[in-house]
Amino acid sequence: MYEQCLFAVPGSIGSAGAWIHAIAEAAFPQLGDRAECLVRHLVSASIRLARPGELITVIATPSRTALRVEVCFRRLGPGCREWAAISALTTRFGADAGKGACRIWAELPTEPPPAPRLPLYDTWQDEQGYHARLRETLSASAIGYGCAQEVRAGTPQDLIRVAVRNQVTVWRWERSWAGPEPGV
Repeated sequence: MYEQCLFAVPGSIGSAGAWIHAIAEAAFPQLGDRAECLVRHLVSASIRLARPGELITVIATPSRTALRVEVCFRRLGPGCREWAAISALTTRFGADAGKGACRIWAELPTEPPPAPRLPLYDTWQDEQGYHARLRETLSASAIGYGCAQEVRAGTPQDLIRVAVRNQVTVWRWERSWAGPEPGV
């Protein structure tokens, strides 16, 4: 377990990011950038929620399966817009509030999550990210309309988003040449 105390001020965001990057690189070289991004969001959230100038504690606990990061401080205020970014980086995260102390935490898995299973698509993951290829071959007209035979993303959640957007584009293209519905 590694621990660092910082003041709840904006300058602490960069310090915590550099600190966790070094720890992650030593334990899991593939997690360095993601760990830094995650800690920046966690510390940013804690600065917004903690009292001005309060001490916050950043704790990093590497294990065989994950790098767990916690940020502890005294008071938990309402809301946290950083949760959307945090959820895109990790599979487990949360917040706990006890008597006079609060903790926000997240875990980065050491292995990337598998590619999501998507209807109408074959999916896979490789060193370039996550991929989804439509099982049905698109025509040149569909490609010219803006549809894509294959989409790519950096995370499973982003792959789902781009695949859904692509499928909507395919449906719009199909509708554009199908003509008006009967009775319209």
